[in-house]
Amino acid sequence: MSQNEAQRYAVIERVLQGHASQAVAAQQLGLSVRQIKRLCAGVRQHGAGALISRRRGQPSNRRIGAERKSAIMSIVAQHYGDFGPQLACEYLADVHGQAIGVETLRGWMIEAGLWQARRRRKARQHLSRPRRDRLGELVQIDGSHHDWFEGRAPKCCLIAFIDDASGQVLAAHFSPTETTQAYFAVLSQHVSAHGVPLAYYSDRHGIFTKHDRDDPAPTQFERALLQLGIEGICASTPQAKGRVERLFQTLQDRLCKAMRLLEHRAYTLHEHLRGKRSHDDKTINQRVDALARQQRRLARLHAELALQDDLRRMDTHRPDTHVSAPPQLGRCGLRPAQPSCGAS
Repeated sequence: MSQNEAQRYAVIERVLQGHASQAVAAQQLGLSVRQIKRLCAGVRQHGAGALISRRRGQPSNRRIGAERKSAIMSIVAQHYGDFGPQLACEYLADVHGQAIGVETLRGWMIEAGLWQARRRRKARQHLSRPRRDRLGELVQIDGSHHDWFEGRAPKCCLIAFIDDASGQVLAAHFSPTETTQAYFAVLSQHVSAHGVPLAYYSDRHGIFTKHDRDDPAPTQFERALLQLGIEGICASTPQAKGRVERLFQTLQDRLCKAMRLLEHRAYTLHEHLRGKRSHDDKTINQRVDALARQQRRLARLHAELALQDDLRRMDTHRPDTHVSAPPQLGRCGLRPAQPSCGAS
């Protein structure tokens, strides 16, 4: 008998002994008087066992059938064997149309040996810094070196800008290494999309600050922030910018698995990138001459287009006719067209 059933039995006993009315018992248990009468009759006939649910120990009527369970677990084992229950449940619903509870799937994955139950985290010794009140005031920036493509491409660095107030990823960019130019690319992406924040919160990497106290000149990134009116703040410890660190932990799990399963598109190189881009003393003049010829051709084309626009504005040129009369084919080849004569 559970604690609630024992409490209910004590109230029904008081009613049967005449120490409480059925209306008072109904108010105490949150039931109707009719239900109290039914419970009293059951206790008189069967004792305390009348208050114990007959479904106890029986399988639920809402349980998922063995056939569907087997089909779902085969999908999980084939595609999402190293996924967590929450992430696997999301993909099952979105991709395969199998909507089930997270805890149900967790139990199945533990039973199949695909997931291990984790211990609860210990309470934090130090309270986290409160988030900022407004979106875009403080932005945490950092880069994470990781095998993001799981061997399908070389290891690279993901540079991310995350809002301190909401935890929203404001800008991100894959780069071969963590360089100033890579941060400039994400900075341009962020400012163009969301505007200028009050401050960027970063670590003490050489990109963001100089460690030589005798060198007062700012870094290139600091100089860019000064021109934009953004304050650059460096954290004293990695734990101080824990939100962007936790973001990378999440992305190293979810983003890598998502890129493993989403469709990809192969982009071809533009023609001007396919050719040889480096030249020596023997070929540089040829390259410049070719560029000059191309510029002259473009200039002639622009002049021709401007002439046609002028003729259209003066209403002397119809769209279905050429500026000059088309040549006529004679016995000796092309020759100018002769003016037409009227019929005599």
